[in-house]
Amino acid sequence: MNFKAATISLWALAACASVDHTLERLGERGRGAGGSATPQQLAPPRTPGDALVAIARLEDAREDGGGLLEILAGTFSPDVRVRATQALGRLPRDSHGAAVTRALTAILGDELAEVRAAAAFALGQRGDPAAADAILERWEDADPAVRARLVEAAGRIDEPRLRRAVLAALESPVEEVRRAAATAPGLWPTDAAGAREVDLALAEVASRVLAGSPSARRAALADSALESPEVVWRALYSLARRRAEAGRSAFHVQRSADHALVRLFAIQGLGVIEAHGPGREALEEALGDPDWRVAVEAARGLARYGDRRSTHALGKALDSPCVHLRIAAVEALGAIELDTIPVAGLLRGVRGDPSPSVRAAGLVSEAAIPSSGVREVLWAAATDPDPVVRGGAAECAGELSDGVAVSYLVPLTRDPHPRVAGQAIAALGANPIEEAHDRLVELLGQPDNGLRLAAAIALREEARPEDLPALRAAFHGARGDVAPEVRFETLRTVAAIGGDAARDFLAEASGDPHPWVRHVAATCLEELGSAPSMAPPQAEASEPPDLPLPGIDYEPAGPRPRAEVVTSRGTLLFELLIDEAPVHVHNFLELARRGHYDGLDFHRVVGDFVIQGGCYRGDGNGAGTWRGTGDALRHEFTARPYTRGSLGMPRNEDPDSGGSQFFVTHRPTPHLDGRYTLFGELLEGFEVLDAIEVGDRILAVRIE
Repeated sequence: MNFKAATISLWALAACASVDHTLERLGERGRGAGGSATPQQLAPPRTPGDALVAIARLEDAREDGGGLLEILAGTFSPDVRVRATQALGRLPRDSHGAAVTRALTAILGDELAEVRAAAAFALGQRGDPAAADAILERWEDADPAVRARLVEAAGRIDEPRLRRAVLAALESPVEEVRRAAATAPGLWPTDAAGAREVDLALAEVASRVLAGSPSARRAALADSALESPEVVWRALYSLARRRAEAGRSAFHVQRSADHALVRLFAIQGLGVIEAHGPGREALEEALGDPDWRVAVEAARGLARYGDRRSTHALGKALDSPCVHLRIAAVEALGAIELDTIPVAGLLRGVRGDPSPSVRAAGLVSEAAIPSSGVREVLWAAATDPDPVVRGGAAECAGELSDGVAVSYLVPLTRDPHPRVAGQAIAALGANPIEEAHDRLVELLGQPDNGLRLAAAIALREEARPEDLPALRAAFHGARGDVAPEVRFETLRTVAAIGGDAARDFLAEASGDPHPWVRHVAATCLEELGSAPSMAPPQAEASEPPDLPLPGIDYEPAGPRPRAEVVTSRGTLLFELLIDEAPVHVHNFLELARRGHYDGLDFHRVVGDFVIQGGCYRGDGNGAGTWRGTGDALRHEFTARPYTRGSLGMPRNEDPDSGGSQFFVTHRPTPHLDGRYTLFGELLEGFEVLDAIEVGDRILAVRIE
């Protein structure tokens, strides 16, 4: 298909009637924040600005406009064509299948490299094996960036020819292409045919001498190829994700590299492969790495080893000024297999740590050691004024014997802080005694969606047929924030019960107005051996959501806004990517202007991964948007990779479930790339990012 030849006049002759009908139908779906849509906005797009508005509406509706998106992908200005191509890639494959894939493969022949790159990324998002021939045909695209996107796309599609092509791309002369090829196998199944070949290819790349590295030059490995650290760390990342024993040598070779990310993923790899050989000593040495993220990965690796010989090294790590390392060291001490007096003594010393997060982790670790005496302090921890410590008490109680655990956990399910109550509910689910079961069933009737959600999940292993009425009530009573998640997790618990009554419940739920709830209902029916119901979905209860529109509510080509997130640890300054994720940025800006974030805490922190905040409940189940209607944000996945300081949108398994929360990454996280909306980058305040722990607060968000 020659998109260069597609003209606006030809498009108008062929599709004007369809466009008129489509936009009339969609006119009320997306209104600008400033008021009602105007007749000009509803007219067929005759200018690039009108086209961008039409694309925004179609994308939010997850519709192609009867072919309008395909047409706009070949007309008007480059930014229109890129945005239309992105919108095509975001259409669900189950409802927009072969026709959209064919359109995107045709766009791979566009004259503009940025449009071809957008098409390649979109094909990877869809994961349709039918695109394999077109991707391979365009494999040697003249533009290096397009070739890299094609490799990324091939890595996301389950097709043997494409995977072989990705491995061959590890030897590409273009570094950007090699980066993509080194990252892709990190998401591949490790039990597939040819897995050993994949691991060996990655290990060869991961073992190469780092270009420009002084230590590599001193090693004088003249017979080894030089490689960029950016390629090497990605190969190590994939080997670690794959838990590849074939990477052992590469992990050891690179654990002393000058490049921090190379060391990080080498140490991570040593921590996840089978525990034998010199790996433990290497991990203990890495506890003293100058980059705290490397040290944290070393402590986590030692937790997997569980070797009492590491007690002394982990004890020294408890004196680190880095809270994340102290937490990881405490967790590793709790994983040591044998009950030893030195370990118990070290963990008792943690009770006085200045960090509530460390004290909470210490309680959980002490519960695994009979001689620790944790029961002596558990009641005090369960009534501590700090909810972080009380949450640790809930997790600690969950590790104790059933009767003892329940006596602590049932009262904690009534804790005034939702996060503590949720942790207690989760711990109750691991205790198969009658009192725990009855309390979980009772919690299904709570009006609080967060408690309902936790109870529905916790009940799953012990759910009984007589619980179906309570589950049905929880399903139908869920309204507002995370209501769809309550419903689909309830369905999974219903499916765990099985039987005809459960099948009837699932068949009824397959007509739910929310698409992901319908998806889960159909999947559960299939797992129970029943055909998914073909009942049409019920009508949506609410009006279509408001939508920020380009040229009306924001300028796609204008300067990017900046936001200062002032925390109790200092200030984080972000650039917001309004040109790449306009709806998410608009949501963040509007909530910030209303003071939504002021006073909220960071409810989740995982060292060497993310900090997460913005939940008004403080437990991760507060997810409203600026609309205030309960509607979640549609995803805006892009090819931009997550790196240190990237600002992303949390979600549940439904891709279109964004809200008020946000997370910030401590390091590159390739497994999030193209799967979570990235809408900002940290410019200043990296030391603040590193210092934040659970319970730290957002004091204010200021928009520049």
